[in-house]
Amino acid sequence: IEYGQSLTTQALIHGAFLGALLLLWMGFVLGAKHGPRPVRYLYVAALVAFVPSIMAVFLKSMIGSRLVYTSSAFALAGVGIGLRLQERTVAVRRVCMGVLILLAVVTTQRARLWRSDTTLFSAALEATDPSTRNHLNLGIALFDDGDLGGALEHFSHDMDRAALDQSHYMRALLYTGLGCESLAEEHLLKSLEANPNNYSATHNLAGLLSTQGRQAEAQERLLAISQRDSFARQRALAQVEVLKGLSNLPRRDPKNATWCGDATARRELFASPVGLNRLAGEHLRAGQVELAAPLIRAVLRVDPWFVAGRLNLAQLYLLKGQKEEAREVLESILNTNPGEERARRMLSAMDAAPLTGR
Repeated sequence: IEYGQSLTTQALIHGAFLGALLLLWMGFVLGAKHGPRPVRYLYVAALVAFVPSIMAVFLKSMIGSRLVYTSSAFALAGVGIGLRLQERTVAVRRVCMGVLILLAVVTTQRARLWRSDTTLFSAALEATDPSTRNHLNLGIALFDDGDLGGALEHFSHDMDRAALDQSHYMRALLYTGLGCESLAEEHLLKSLEANPNNYSATHNLAGLLSTQGRQAEAQERLLAISQRDSFARQRALAQVEVLKGLSNLPRRDPKNATWCGDATARRELFASPVGLNRLAGEHLRAGQVELAAPLIRAVLRVDPWFVAGRLNLAQLYLLKGQKEEAREVLESILNTNPGEERARRMLSAMDAAPLTGR
């Protein structure tokens, strides 16, 4: 689970057996009121902390294995107190302390993996026979960190079939932001080929088709998923109504920037805060927050002090209704660039606006 690998029957049996032993022991201590009271309190805390981790694992969420560490911390502390080392012989105390120190060292070493998703999945790919799904996980982590080139490289790896739809969807999202409509459509179609009920891919494909004046195709996609998937029905039909407002758009060819088919030009773009920020600004003016956000992260990853990028970040926060965050960004710009009039004007406009919402 930790590295995104498929669970084997053997791994499940061993893990379930050890987990059952721990839970039975905790149940015995709580039921028989055996051991010091602090131990019982720690075991109750461990059981409480274990519930969300079980739910998350059932939902195939990576956060589930992180939460297991939380419950383990309470349980191990309970075991340590329950040993009553002061009542043991010197030899037993030494052995027990050695085991506890070893557990602490190993736990500390493993905890380093959880500093970030990038650290975790980079380590996962170095493991023996790593799961190909880790390329998807690492790609998403890099995408969130603003490393678009690294993300695209990992999304392009061969994947397990179960991860194909998400891999193609993420590539489509990235290509849409870069202004590569043909590539975005290609990967959205591949995502839906791998998983026809991927609503996010259907939604984005319908939006892309509609902006190209292909409203009939867009509505057909949404109506089809509304009939197949009852959970997506309401959202799909609502999106159909939204797209009807774009029915007057003329049909046009897909827009494709110069770097769409040129890997070298794409690498140059990923290293250029000016080029990335220009794209982000276009998406912000169109109100496309989802497309602008990764580009702004990429800008600030290349140059954290790039003023135009920080201004776009403030604008992004404003579009998302996060006024306090926007104010912090603008004030930080003025702290380092007192003469920056654009930041000052944005702050003045915020102060003049009526206080509604956040």
